[in-house]
Amino acid sequence: MLQGLSTVVLLGLSEYLIVHSVSEKHAEAAPALRIAALVFVVPGLLSAAAFYGLWRRRLWGWWLACICDWGITAVLVFAVIGDGWYMDNGWPRIDWSLVAFATSSLILTIWLLLPATRKFYWNTKL
Repeated sequence: MLQGLSTVVLLGLSEYLIVHSVSEKHAEAAPALRIAALVFVVPGLLSAAAFYGLWRRRLWGWWLACICDWGITAVLVFAVIGDGWYMDNGWPRIDWSLVAFATSSLILTIWLLLPATRKFYWNTKL
């Protein structure tokens, strides 16, 4: 269920960026918004495939979810750490929305690694 929610968020964010890229208000930023949408749609589609595999209780779905979610988590944590190095008036600049995304992605990654979750997907003899 968490993987499905993650998929909806990634694909929804991509759609949001595409919708804003065609508005006249953001005409000068349209190419950047389209590139950002592409950056989110690729992991979103991989996440959708992983959700399907998890829903069908397949081991490849678990592996795909792990690889996809670990990659997303690594990028988000790197972005949080990278943004924290910039200082405004001596204080680190922290983007709390980015911290929230990184934390939720980290929770999903930890959930996939819990022993009960691993046993559920690795035990295919039920």
